[in-house]
Amino acid sequence: MATTALQVASPSTTLARPETFAPRTLAEAFTFANMVIESGFLPKAYVGKPPSAIVVALQLGLELGLQPLQALQSIALINNTPSVFGDTALALIKAAPSFDGIAETFDEATMTATCTVKRRGEAAVTRAFSKADATLASLWGKAGPWTQYPKRMLQMRARSFAIRDQFPDVLKGIATAEEAMDYTTTIDAVQSTPQNVPTSAPAAAVETIGQPGGSEFYRTYWSNGWTAAEAKEFLAKELGIVEPRNSKDIPASEWKGKDGNGGGRAWKWANSPSPIKKSVDDKFDVLGFNDEERRTFFQANCGEDKHERYAKVSVALSAEIDRRNAQEQ
Repeated sequence: MATTALQVASPSTTLARPETFAPRTLAEAFTFANMVIESGFLPKAYVGKPPSAIVVALQLGLELGLQPLQALQSIALINNTPSVFGDTALALIKAAPSFDGIAETFDEATMTATCTVKRRGEAAVTRAFSKADATLASLWGKAGPWTQYPKRMLQMRARSFAIRDQFPDVLKGIATAEEAMDYTTTIDAVQSTPQNVPTSAPAAAVETIGQPGGSEFYRTYWSNGWTAAEAKEFLAKELGIVEPRNSKDIPASEWKGKDGNGGGRAWKWANSPSPIKKSVDDKFDVLGFNDEERRTFFQANCGEDKHERYAKVSVALSAEIDRRNAQEQ
């Protein structure tokens, strides 16, 4: 059975924490939150959120042992449930004094990721997650990371199970973001309804943007370099709209805003430039292209795959910059 070692980590030593600026009172926390918003360093997941959301993330990060900016970069809110990215979860358990090592392997023949976590004074915990497991959970072939990086997703799932079972006190019951993103339903506490007590009237139907609005949403985010997978991730994370629902089900208020004009969360996201579009624009600036030259270059290099057009143009721009630099030397 052919296996490929992914990682073998030695036991952690004492983690040296650098001195950093961190708020100590609630007032300082709100001041810090507004400062981060104004700085432009705010992670995409918090764009458009109130300062209170940042303060709550800072508090959760503090409870987990994360510095303020680490908390904002590492904590994701998915289906209204906080989670941390897999690499952050691994860093947290490695910093624990009881950590005694981790080994991760991948069996190419069976497409199975295995993770073994050791804790001083306790038996090692081993967890595995395979292609068969992912297929049973309707994850294999799912659009997004499961299609783009299937081995990595198998590794993250096995790691999540192992470290959460071995170090529940360190992770405080927090799931990894890679795992939480795959949950399409949320579990609410079930409460019995007392007899002879009238229930509240059913909630009014939420007005959605429908098919025309869904098409406009697609055209808008597509023109700004976002992919369909990124749109699905945004809808699931920020609006709770997951498969089999789609962009037709975006609430009208999230597109037009409460006043009927553009300004809802979906509108703001779709109209924001993606990282790849920003990169392309920056390279155009480096080359000093005017608007007409940009359009001509883009059309000549974008290729036929509409989903990869910005990536192809970015590669072509890099080559053009290299070519000009070589001429100047």
